[in-house]
Amino acid sequence: MYDIITLTLFYINKSINEVFHYLNTILVPFSQKYQKKK
Repeated sequence: MYDIITLTLFYINKSINEVFHYLNTILVPFSQKYQKKK
């Protein structure tokens, strides 16, 4: 039981990190372009 919880938390944490990495690679350049237009 404990191992299942640990694995689940590990994969949740990994997926959250991937989402943040995706947001950084996509949204940061986009927001910089948007600020340059203003």
